[in-house]
Amino acid sequence: GLLKKLMNLYFSRSRRFQEELDIWRLYNVIHHYVLHKTEIVPVSDPPNVSVRKQRMLIRKSITEQLTQMFSNMLEGNCHGNRLSMELEGEKKGEIKSQFHLELYPSKEDIPGVILAGSVVPGAVICFFPGTIYERKDIHQMANYPNISENNPYLMQRLDRAIVDGKSYHHLYIANSLSEERKVLEYPHGHAVGHLIRHSPEAMMTNVIPYSYNVPEDFPSYLMHLFPNRHIREPKNWFKKSPALKTIVFVAARHIRNEELFLNYRLYPGSNQPTWYTHIDKLEDSRRWSDTK
Repeated sequence: GLLKKLMNLYFSRSRRFQEELDIWRLYNVIHHYVLHKTEIVPVSDPPNVSVRKQRMLIRKSITEQLTQMFSNMLEGNCHGNRLSMELEGEKKGEIKSQFHLELYPSKEDIPGVILAGSVVPGAVICFFPGTIYERKDIHQMANYPNISENNPYLMQRLDRAIVDGKSYHHLYIANSLSEERKVLEYPHGHAVGHLIRHSPEAMMTNVIPYSYNVPEDFPSYLMHLFPNRHIREPKNWFKKSPALKTIVFVAARHIRNEELFLNYRLYPGSNQPTWYTHIDKLEDSRRWSDTK
């Protein structure tokens, strides 16, 4: 009836408002990165442009950063087998941005990820690896419809596709956990987004997830370095479709030798795991407002 249509419209607008707020926050740090790269300066408000232009700047910067990241990987920019990202700072007041990622020595499903080194706001840090399930393919996931049963390595993109990191975790990560902090090694030292812990409070959140669509013109010789694959190759007959979908994590502020924390923003109506607490219930409710 009319009431149902009005409610659906309200929830749809509420979700869109939250999405645009999240894009604005990401645009802030990406704009800072584009302007300042390695400079140690506070993040200031960027120009007020349309959401469309914000998205364009974000996509452009992330594509450029990933192209450089993967090129470094192919050129063997590593120390031993330790994969590092490096960006030189040459002027006074700049930092040499270099880091690698390590795992806490823990038997927990999500042990935590440490950034050893330093990065500036807006820098791409890592990926949420695994298999991508589009909405129409979710019924193929294990334990459907209870897909989170025995699987803590799930994350939903803004377009509601789900990334399942469990198979990737067992293939590359599980045997790497030891009693000491573990330096992540090739083949992919940046495929650890599924091991970042939930932030215990808002001030500790230092990475922002972004649903990144890999453009069709991304260098083909670098595509194999994305730690994601679709369960079924996407087809779109009416408009240009991305070559691949993934989730990347971007630095929300200056980070130096500290653990990475993420706001998982889980669905407020579900049974929450013991490690989860809501950081902002209003934003959580808007994020999931039109979920049925």
